[in-house]
Amino acid sequence: MNPSNSGRLDEQGRRSFAQRPARFVIVLLVAILAVYVIVGGVVSHVLGLPAMLVVVFADVPLALAGLLVLARRGGLRAAGLQPQPWGRAFALTAPLFLPAVVTLTLALLFGGSWEPGRVVVFALLALLVGLTEEVLFRGLAYTALRGLGVGRAVVGSALIFGVVHLLNIAQGADVLATVLQVVYAFTVGCAFAAGLEAGGRLLPLIAAHAATDLFGFISDGGVVNGPDHAALSAIITAAFIVVFVVYTVRTLRLSAGARGTAGARSTSM
Repeated sequence: MNPSNSGRLDEQGRRSFAQRPARFVIVLLVAILAVYVIVGGVVSHVLGLPAMLVVVFADVPLALAGLLVLARRGGLRAAGLQPQPWGRAFALTAPLFLPAVVTLTLALLFGGSWEPGRVVVFALLALLVGLTEEVLFRGLAYTALRGLGVGRAVVGSALIFGVVHLLNIAQGADVLATVLQVVYAFTVGCAFAAGLEAGGRLLPLIAAHAATDLFGFISDGGVVNGPDHAALSAIITAAFIVVFVVYTVRTLRLSAGARGTAGARSTSM
């Protein structure tokens, strides 16, 4: 194989996903904010929709539109990502399931909403949120920005993932708590982007995201959000931030090494 041709094909694949990555991501962010503001603000106020229905009415069109754009632009391969075998992809992203495991453990210890009907509703809602956010922020934003470099793509996609969480202020959330959530969301976004870079598949990310949200919903009013456990919740969140930062750095280094090895092999063909 001619190495110059290989590089040219890879660059063409990246350009075919987003010829202007920064503009693509800005338009994506504006579209996401517009949908959440219109549905979460105007429509929910006029119709008096509960919070869960607001999420459904906002996330369903966003998920469908995101999947359509991702498919039309060639999916993850068009950005230069090489999907790993399923087992390896889940193994590479296993640390991303840690918040779900910890939250489940705490929900079992301190209580939560375990009624079967509510659990089913929580599960469907968590799956919808996980699917929507992973398709938008990793499937679209990260792969679009990847043509500018892996590091920029990780930080850029994580940044807009964090910025979107500022919308919680408009819904009456505490400003300081929201800022901390944005910081946490940024580190989560970095880790999930690194997981996509390593595994090349969205499904493990969707599963980890949905599982974390599911047990978070179940724990609502318990250890995660309960005032009696505020200090414990802060410590756990700080620990997760450290874990995600370490995971991001280590995973990106391993991925860079794997790309270098693959490039050396291709030039020898």
